[in-house]
Amino acid sequence: MRYSLFLFLLFAGFYHLPAQIFRAKSDTSALTWKIRFVTDIGLQVLSKNEHQFYSGEKIYFQGNNNYWKWVTQDTSTKGPSSLEKVSAFRLGVMLNLVENVYVGFSYTPLLMRRYKTYYNELGQPVGSELETVPLFSLGGTVGYDYSLPFYKRVTLQPSVSVGGYQSNRDYEGPGNEWFYEGRLGIAFRPFRNNQIRVWGAYQNYAYRENAPSYVFDQNRTVKIDITNICWGLGYSFNINIQEDYKREKKEPKAKKKSSKQ
Repeated sequence: MRYSLFLFLLFAGFYHLPAQIFRAKSDTSALTWKIRFVTDIGLQVLSKNEHQFYSGEKIYFQGNNNYWKWVTQDTSTKGPSSLEKVSAFRLGVMLNLVENVYVGFSYTPLLMRRYKTYYNELGQPVGSELETVPLFSLGGTVGYDYSLPFYKRVTLQPSVSVGGYQSNRDYEGPGNEWFYEGRLGIAFRPFRNNQIRVWGAYQNYAYRENAPSYVFDQNRTVKIDITNICWGLGYSFNINIQEDYKREKKEPKAKKKSSKQ
């Protein structure tokens, strides 16, 4: 799998890093594992944009004959006319490595509705329909908790996520698919290990392809960017796990008494 190495390193860090950090503090202590489960639901999209750039071969039909031509197309569509609706939720698992810093991974299924135009053999538009395009992203996430000094139950939670995604053939191919996201949440803690929050996010899904043309002796270039600015509600739950351990100390060896003859 394309992201198998990334996931292996992520889970390896989950297991080894906390022990090294906490055990370095004292010889006898308690190792505390704080695991956070996060669920965010998107409620409204404030801004959406889709940009596509294509420079490569294109086939044209003329009667019973067809021919290839090198074309360059650059289109950008914004607002509800291009992307009728974007709905997404995020599932995340975070591990508290050091104080107020969380590292983990997140999975975001996204459903995007858009108008797709159909063309006839002459390249003329013949109609369009509203279709649903799925995007599934998986990436690593780093977050930070900042408690307000005048009210500890309210915290600011900025986070950054980077990873890859999968979609249908219109938004993926032999090139590279990746996404990044910046998110800011304002959380309220009604109970000790529970949090309810309001969040806003900037999301970018990008596809890049630079490969030899099937017809011409030059490289074909494809660039696709989908950006969303949205907000929603979220819920998180913390689990605290403590492990008692004691570092063994080596006692100095007793010196042997030398006997005089």
